[in-house]
Amino acid sequence: MHLAGRTAAASLSLLVLLVPVLTLDAEAPGRTPVPGRPPAPAAAPVNDPAAPPTPWTVTASAANVRRAHSADAVVVGIAQCGDLVDLVDEWSSPVGVRWREVLVRRTGVTGWVFWSLLARNDLPGTELAGSCW
Repeated sequence: MHLAGRTAAASLSLLVLLVPVLTLDAEAPGRTPVPGRPPAPAAAPVNDPAAPPTPWTVTASAANVRRAHSADAVVVGIAQCGDLVDLVDEWSSPVGVRWREVLVRRTGVTGWVFWSLLARNDLPGTELAGSCW
């Protein structure tokens, strides 16, 4: 009985870890969305060289600009609250952490920042742009 309880607990723990990953995977492009969940918002196109850059604003008091899309990557610069940035590329980790490669207009530094520290300036309802936390 003791072994059965451990097996059940291990199975439940594994299920708790896998459900979010399976849900994220189901929302990947070309996959069927999860029933009952609204579709993920469409990301702005960032790799179209013909399109003019869309200015985004840093909404945190400061954002580390990193050499790679990793929290352990070397910091190559700092973007300050209100800095305008142009999107260069985007990347999402397998567990859903979103990064944007940006060009900081004020300093000319290019690198990766957490997506959640940025806000678009050109959409209605983007009052967060220009306000920092």
